[in-house]
Amino acid sequence: MIAIVDVYSRQNFESIKLASEILNISARKIKKSIDEKKTIEKGYKKYLFKYSNCEITRTFKIKCFPFGKYKGEYIERCKDKSYMKWLLTKTNIDSHLRIPIKRRLNEMK
Repeated sequence: MIAIVDVYSRQNFESIKLASEILNISARKIKKSIDEKKTIEKGYKKYLFKYSNCEITRTFKIKCFPFGKYKGEYIERCKDKSYMKWLLTKTNIDSHLRIPIKRRLNEMK
C-alpha cells in the first residue's frame, strides 16, 4: 500500500482506497488529484492529495451520532435498538459510524 495525505487537512491515509471510503470520494478522482496536482471540491471542503512517506495514520473514532434522532448524543448511551438496527440498513452510512453502532448493539445483547 502507498500512503497518501490530504494537503489541506494534513490527514494521512494508508491507501487511496481507504481515503475513498472515509471521504466518500471516488478512488479515480483521488488518483487524478495526485497525478495532476488538482484540488477536489466536495461541498464546502477542498482536498488536494499527494503521496506520503508517513507510515502512521490517524483514524476517526465517532462517539456521538452525527445526525438524526439522536444527533449529538453518545452512541454508547443509546438504548434504542430498533433505531440502531434501522440505521445499519442504510447503505450510505460510513463504516466509521457502523462499527460503534454494531459494538453498542453487541453490548446490549
